[in-house]
Amino acid sequence: MIVVSLSGRRRRLVLAPSLMVLALTVAMSGCGGSDGGTAARPDISPLKGYELYSWQVDGEWYFSVQAGTNRLKTYEEVTDAAAALAGADAIIVELEGLGEGAEVIWITEEIQGFSLPPGETVDLIRERCSKAGVSLEFTSRQ
Repeated sequence: MIVVSLSGRRRRLVLAPSLMVLALTVAMSGCGGSDGGTAARPDISPLKGYELYSWQVDGEWYFSVQAGTNRLKTYEEVTDAAAALAGADAIIVELEGLGEGAEVIWITEEIQGFSLPPGETVDLIRERCSKAGVSLEFTSRQ
């Protein structure tokens, strides 16, 4: 119940429970839009899971986790500096942060320029995902 003062007189305003729930839901959800980011939000999982990409530049392996979609992403959007993570340790932290039950598909053949790192790196990432309860699938044979 909410008490409101109108013209010096106190009035009681009773809101229907469903209206109160709606007001609380809107207040708690915030009004910002999606930032296009991926991982660091285990409370909000994309409907189509996540996509993992890997590529090599000057001997260093880079990774990017993107929200799953119905379209192939471009090389440029996946390798954007804001989304790229350098090294296996960085991607492992990101993948573990997705939370138990997250589904990730490692995209390796659909877009030219992406490939898998050496087998021991793939095995390490696969093992850490398994321990974290993150499902990791591949678009190529493993």
